[in-house]
Amino acid sequence: MRDHPALSAIQTLMASPPCPPSYSTAGITRAAQAFAALTDTGTRNAEIFQLGEQAGLVLAHGGDDFDPHFADPSGTTTRCGQDAARWLNEELAARVSVLCPACEESATGQAEAPEPTPEPEGRRRRNLIHVHHFASTQAVREAANRNEIADEDVIVVPTEGVVGFVVVAYAVAITAKAGSLPHLHRPAREYAGGEWIESVMVAEREARALGLALRDERPAESDVPRAADHIHLATRPYAGPHA
Repeated sequence: MRDHPALSAIQTLMASPPCPPSYSTAGITRAAQAFAALTDTGTRNAEIFQLGEQAGLVLAHGGDDFDPHFADPSGTTTRCGQDAARWLNEELAARVSVLCPACEESATGQAEAPEPTPEPEGRRRRNLIHVHHFASTQAVREAANRNEIADEDVIVVPTEGVVGFVVVAYAVAITAKAGSLPHLHRPAREYAGGEWIESVMVAEREARALGLALRDERPAESDVPRAADHIHLATRPYAGPHA
């Protein structure tokens, strides 16, 4: 029966008699002592473990020292930029009580960063809408007839003070001025149950950036001509507003 606790591998190495001078293990012994100190169970182990979980990181050894580091599970480097020599298993991770300061700072920032908010669908759609600039509204009509502008695209004609968008293949204006383009027969945001609302919002943004008045913000008794309904827009040749 032994009268002392079993020694760990590191403790055994540290307790071994020194080798002859020509085979000195002083460096190895110091490294073992350092590693033992770093992996002794301490009060910070739970804190380090929790931080790693929150940041989605694992404990690893770097290639340049014996310090425990954090690393991405699918990566090959530590958070401080060293090569990840090996990941610590559960047993070794449970003994870690100190951590590379740079890795800890990086992990803390990652853990505290808010989860990215998914981009709202409407904003995503608006970001995909193309905005075209033309020299005249007549050029807009010609581009529409050649299918050079697509459904939902926004058109801007600064020289005529006109901004609008494409309904199927028919360009309409949302500004008070329309040039040779028609207006819709109802408020643009409400047209076809709001089906083109994202295009309208982008067009409104472009119009306001140019300081242009919007047709829908004018008094109800406005005499601005209005276009035919959506069925006519989609089925007849581009010929301007008609009753």
